[in-house]
Amino acid sequence: FTTDFPLARPDPALTALALVMMRRLEEFTRARVANAADLLRQLVTVPGIRTVAPRIDAIPVYLRLPILLDPPLDRDAAIASCMAVGIGASGSYPACLADVPDLRQFATDGSERFDGGRLVARSIMTLPTQPLMTANDKVSILRTIQGAASRRAA
Repeated sequence: FTTDFPLARPDPALTALALVMMRRLEEFTRARVANAADLLRQLVTVPGIRTVAPRIDAIPVYLRLPILLDPPLDRDAAIASCMAVGIGASGSYPACLADVPDLRQFATDGSERFDGGRLVARSIMTLPTQPLMTANDKVSILRTIQGAASRRAA
């Protein structure tokens, strides 16, 4: 955790690209939501994988698709398997916020146990939902997650 973020003027080419892409934001969001829905329909059938339901009043845009791997599934091994085949999976949270030294003072008074937060930090992974994702990309994600779910943590 750091609050030291360097500030600099953005690259003009990247600024121009961002302006062009912003015009397609709604299209990209629809594609991300559709990609997440396709993945969710399949992932709910994988033993040991839990999906994260949005709040009933939320309208998710699915920049990433969060899933939870139940023990004894090895989240880090699943991420490594995804990365090995070019799937940009992420652990999302390296630690419970109460375990990040610079944040602990804001997250706790020291008396809480935060077992739930620690469990989520150990088990959450996020999957890509890029708008240009293909059907083959989704099949690859599903097969890789199924393979990871079929292996147990050491």
